[in-house]
Amino acid sequence: MLLGFLGAVTSFFPIKESNDDWWHLKAGKLLWEGELGWYSTDPFTESAKDKVWINHEWLAELIFYGAFKLGGLRVAILLKSILLIATFYLVFWTTAQGGQRLHTQSPHFLAATLAVALALSSSQFSFYLRPPVFTFLLLAVYHHFFFLKEGSPPTLKCGFGLAVLMAIWANLHGGAILGCVIVFLLWVGNCMDYALVPSKRTPEERKAIFRWIYFGLAIGVASLMNPYGVHLHLLTFEMMSQKWLTERISEMLPPRFDYIWTLPLLLVPAAWGVLRYGGWGQRLVFFFLLWQGLAHVRHLPLLSIWAAPYGGMAFVHCLKRPTPLFLTAVLSFPLLIAINQSFQLVPLPVLSHPLFRFSVVFILLGISFLILLRPKILSRWFLLASVIAIGFVGVYPGHRPPQFIKAVKGITWEGENYPNKLIDLIIDFDIPGQILLNRENYSGYTIWRLVPERMRTFTCSRFDLQGSLPRMELETLLWCVPEPWTDEVSGHEIRPWTELWEGKYRFDLVILEKYSDREEPYPFPLWTYLEAPESGFVRVASEVYPTPRFRDQVFSLFVRRGPYLEKIMKELKNRPLLRDEE
Repeated sequence: MLLGFLGAVTSFFPIKESNDDWWHLKAGKLLWEGELGWYSTDPFTESAKDKVWINHEWLAELIFYGAFKLGGLRVAILLKSILLIATFYLVFWTTAQGGQRLHTQSPHFLAATLAVALALSSSQFSFYLRPPVFTFLLLAVYHHFFFLKEGSPPTLKCGFGLAVLMAIWANLHGGAILGCVIVFLLWVGNCMDYALVPSKRTPEERKAIFRWIYFGLAIGVASLMNPYGVHLHLLTFEMMSQKWLTERISEMLPPRFDYIWTLPLLLVPAAWGVLRYGGWGQRLVFFFLLWQGLAHVRHLPLLSIWAAPYGGMAFVHCLKRPTPLFLTAVLSFPLLIAINQSFQLVPLPVLSHPLFRFSVVFILLGISFLILLRPKILSRWFLLASVIAIGFVGVYPGHRPPQFIKAVKGITWEGENYPNKLIDLIIDFDIPGQILLNRENYSGYTIWRLVPERMRTFTCSRFDLQGSLPRMELETLLWCVPEPWTDEVSGHEIRPWTELWEGKYRFDLVILEKYSDREEPYPFPLWTYLEAPESGFVRVASEVYPTPRFRDQVFSLFVRRGPYLEKIMKELKNRPLLRDEE
């Protein structure tokens, strides 16, 4: 029950900062209505209008849109939450069976609960309405069977079932390649066990190596049972090779350890557990996912799902059974942390100060190591530190409790990060245009509302299709770069902004916020240019865009001058909410 509640709080929340959720739903809608095929050209953007879209998430998008048709965003978000809760319940079952396997008198259910609670809290920053949630679930399924077999290949019946799941996985999300990588690493680890561990050099272990090969071939063939074949896997390598993009996508950056206090409490014991109880295959997968999780925040759930069972095995030896009074006192700490967000028992400047946060991480890291050495003395301190860390991560960097309450009340999305009123204006006044220029961090919402029925947007966040060139061109336009330049990594040659503006593209509408999200406290040069009379555009309306840095931050809608503009400006007098004061 405790894990179910924690899973609901961390996964059931409105769409707010996530942008991709919207275009996934729109793609599902077009697929549902038969307007988008498997090898269709991109229906959304000008920058990729001639490219064939390898939509490696088509089945997941259909499922999400089916849930949307059933009951709107609330049902779609509920489905996502149910998938994530089911994922971590399966991880709990796997972890509990691992603790039971040690045949100790320690409370293995408590150890499993603690390990999965830490995993949930560490993973919550990728719990969006997106196809990766299916990868999380299927990874948990794969790990359950591999963990129970202790590194041995699955039986024929089990292997067939996993191959069928792989065929489904390959149509739900491109993360299916992860299943292939894991099977390969487990086979390599089995070979290493045979070569390095004398007790493993038996005829049965030699047969196991060949059984891994047969199983791996079956998984590889099953992963190709999708509309795009091997291109599904090549996409992953193509995108990850574009360094310019991966360095600018927040989800592809390393996680913030100073905010995710639960990570050292999970990963240190998990590393100890896999080194002590796992074979070489399990170790290789753990350290591969450790590399991925510490390099990209979006891969933290993958790391946490694999790490939790081994962390639970370490906790079984480290934790003593707590008294009910102590357990009640410990569980009250998340409530106190949530109360502090409103009443500030501990000043927020203290909690946000880097010295304080990194000091706490250092202390937690020390506790994580010491708990493995002196469990009897530190077990209660470790439990207390874990609960405090879980409460902090959920309340402050995650902001999950208030978002969960909003979702329970029926608030399914929050528009402050999207120019929703300006898009309402375009629809209500039927403002014509073929290409809309806007930044990619709200292009998904633009696609959901306008594209392709009314116009195209310039580019969007589907970086596997877009590549890095449109993003470079967008940066050139936003900052009005006057000279051509060449990207040293990709070799792309980017024209000056004036050639892009009137030569390569001809924009009819622009939605742009006034200030950038960089440190410079001045408007985008493009925003300033569009304000000038000689630009040929008119700022017809603005919408408040709240931000702690700029009091006068707004989304602005610029429309190219034309015969319809006078009518729009006259009718706008009846909608003063959208007019900023001159």
